Amino acid sequence: MDTNFWFLSATIHAAFATTTSDSQHEYNVHERFDLTVLRIFGTHRSAINICLYIYIKKRIYLGMHIQADQFFKILSDLTRLRVLTLLSREGELCVCELTHALGEIQPKISRHLALLREAGVVLDRRQGQWIYYRVNPELPAWARDVLMTTSDGVITQPPFNEDLQALTDMPNRPESACCA
Repeated sequence: MDTNFWFLSATIHAAFATTTSDSQHEYNVHERFDLTVLRIFGTHRSAINICLYIYIKKRIYLGMHIQADQFFKILSDLTRLRVLTLLSREGELCVCELTHALGEIQPKISRHLALLREAGVVLDRRQGQWIYYRVNPELPAWARDVLMTTSDGVITQPPFNEDLQALTDMPNRPESACCA
């Protein structure tokens, strides 16, 4: 077996380590995981890809245990707060919609969205050339409540009301046509 595969596999196993005191059971679970991945995907490269995918999904799940201080630091930036306010109200938005609504350049919006995604606050999905973002439904209830209460409280104030109006007035929104 490739040394890199086993190193990556050990790294993934460490990331998924359970708190059980039964180390033999944990070893058997990991051994079955290795064999299953190799049996299904056949190659080490494919096995590495699936391991990385699972690791990333696990990391997103762990983000659901976000600490209050981390969450409020995320909200302390006006651009991220404006993005989250729109996402809370609209459900799911494309990067181009957020760029248009906030009147900011795409790299700035994408940088803030990447930070929100890495923290587990938003989820993304790709559809063709567009990437859509939404508030992560797995956020703790207190965090969802903070977002909804904040959104309800600021939506009549600038720049939040201006963002919503710009989004409403946006021509060629992705659900009806393509945008760049």
